[in-house]
Amino acid sequence: MTGRIILIIGLLFPAWSVAQEVQTLNLKKCLRIAFEHNEDIIGAGLDEERSEVDLRTSLGRFLPSFDSRFSVNMQDKDRVSLSKIRGLVNTNKSYSFDLSASYSLFNGFGDRASYRASQRVRKARKLARERTKEEIALLVIQRYLACLRADQFVKIGREALERSKAQLEKMEVMLQVGTVPRSDVMKQKVQFGNDRLSLIQSGIESVRARTDLLSVLGIEAIPEAVRLEEVTIEPTEEKITFEEALSIAKAHRKDLASLDYLSEAAAEQRTAARSGLFLSVSAHASYSFWDVAFPRSLKDVDKIDGVSYGLTLRIPIFDR
Repeated sequence: MTGRIILIIGLLFPAWSVAQEVQTLNLKKCLRIAFEHNEDIIGAGLDEERSEVDLRTSLGRFLPSFDSRFSVNMQDKDRVSLSKIRGLVNTNKSYSFDLSASYSLFNGFGDRASYRASQRVRKARKLARERTKEEIALLVIQRYLACLRADQFVKIGREALERSKAQLEKMEVMLQVGTVPRSDVMKQKVQFGNDRLSLIQSGIESVRARTDLLSVLGIEAIPEAVRLEEVTIEPTEEKITFEEALSIAKAHRKDLASLDYLSEAAAEQRTAARSGLFLSVSAHASYSFWDVAFPRSLKDVDKIDGVSYGLTLRIPIFDR
């Protein structure tokens, strides 16, 4: 009988029967691990970083754009060509250089609306990440307490099994001397079996609770090799009405504030989409030179270069 009890405990708690390192966690450490490794928190952080990149991109639309190009063109045969630098030359090459700049003066307030939308999306993603951390923290606390509760059931089940075993051994001795009927011994054996089954179920629930906790923490560990420290909970009595609770939630829940920012961002994005219906004005300037002979000094460049500048007015008439 004793050997069977030891075998059951070994199956329930292999961390006790096999030598392995036991990891001790407390609630504060679990919260810190979850903030570093939980996939939901990591994903929310990546969304926030992506919104910061989008904000910088929308800010860059207010800056002018520059473009430069230098090219050398070659033909299969030499030809006599007129060069502004050296006159008639026999060559199969030509050289060109272009430097251009452009700046959008007005585009229907599209850039401004896109920037304001990116600002609000960034604020929304930041609040969403903070809200995700709060939800994960609450989930960690719930599952940590569930583990402690399961451990208490295991402890109670183990004590009940020991008492049932002692009572069964006592009644077997009393049966041998004839002081108790065999039916009472059989009832005690049934009780011992029920207590043993209850302990097995409690052990399974303890492992399951630890597995759920580890999944929230985002780490890999053997559930049976994790020991949790006790926590002290001091209940407080604070009366609050439903209306007061609803008002507090509206004022402090960050996911609601995040939705407000996303709604404002959607309105700004609609304004940016409508900007294509308005006329746009842009300024441009360019500097270039071209010749069949490569310039070797600034004096040569002065003979072949040119500057152009102007304004471009675009009026949309029909766009599918």
